[in-house]
Amino acid sequence: MCYAKKNIRTISYIVLSKKVYCDSRIWFDSILSTKLNLDKMLTNTSAFKRLKTEQQNVINFAVLLCHAIPTTKKMIIGEEKGVKYFNIPDVDYFNKSPNSRIIQIAQHYKQNTSKYLIISTFSFFEFYIKDVIIELIDFHGGLEQMIKSVLGNFIMH
Repeated sequence: MCYAKKNIRTISYIVLSKKVYCDSRIWFDSILSTKLNLDKMLTNTSAFKRLKTEQQNVINFAVLLCHAIPTTKKMIIGEEKGVKYFNIPDVDYFNKSPNSRIIQIAQHYKQNTSKYLIISTFSFFEFYIKDVIIELIDFHGGLEQMIKSVLGNFIMH
C-alpha cells in the first residue's frame, strides 16, 4: 500500500521510510497528482510526458540507491569479518575507495538523497514550464504568428 502525505517536505520521508513499500510508479503517480495538481494541467503535451518520465527516473534512482547503500554497508561489514563471498566488487566510473571512506560517505545518504531528490524534482518542473511555453508558441504557429494574434486581439478590444 502506498500513500502520499500532503506536505511537500514529506517526499523524502516517503521515499526513504522503511515503513513504505510500494511500486515506485504507483508512488510517483500519487505524489505527482497530489503535490502538483496535475489533474488541472495539460496532460497531453510532450512536455508533460517528458516531465513524468524524468520524475519517474529520479524516483527509480532513489529506490535503487536506498537498496544499494544498505547492501553495500552489509557487504563491507561481512568483508571485514571475513565472511565467505562477502567482498565489494569493483565500481563503475570511479577508482575503488577504501571501505572506511565508503562507510563515512554512506552515513548521510538519507539526508543527501532527500535533498537531491527534491532539488531534482523542482528542476524538472521548471523545465516543464519552459517546454509548455515553447509548445504553446509552436501550437499557435510560432512566435511571430502568436504575437500578431495577440496584438490583433488586443487592438480589437
